[in-house]
Amino acid sequence: MPSTRIETRRGWIGERKLELIEAVQRALSDALKLPSDDRCVRLFEYDDDSIITPPGKGSSCMVVEVTFFSGRTDDAERRLHAGLARELSPLGIPASDVKTILVEVPASNWGLHGKAASDIDLGYKIGFRPPAEADLLCQSSGQDRMIGGIRFFRRTLPHRMPVMSGRPMM
Repeated sequence: MPSTRIETRRGWIGERKLELIEAVQRALSDALKLPSDDRCVRLFEYDDDSIITPPGKGSSCMVVEVTFFSGRTDDAERRLHAGLARELSPLGIPASDVKTILVEVPASNWGLHGKAASDIDLGYKIGFRPPAEADLLCQSSGQDRMIGGIRFFRRTLPHRMPVMSGRPMM
């Protein structure tokens, strides 16, 4: 259930706005295995005096920001980056002009129909929240643990703060 925002300079896309939006939607659907009715892609165009881009970028330079529920695999995210480049290429947009920003949001911070998405049965799995016992087990033992088919890894960031990460088996 991503919410996607495309930001670019005004004018270069001309009459192909819907083609651009549909290309981004195809990349999202393919990479994230979305249901066909899961669509929320918006295009924002800026006047020349309202946007700056890195030197050497073309007029089609854009940012595609995808906000979605936490819990996607690294492979799914990589498929999305590659899929966006592939789908935008036929529109004459080089991969070097596309910046992708992925923002993960806990389902409890996403509202639908007046409720938190974490409280709604959407008909598909949207991620997971690691059980508290996994955190405690990994911290006390310093080892990875399997709980409910999910492997929880104990990781240490460069500043030595232990963190938990878990990925669904997909």
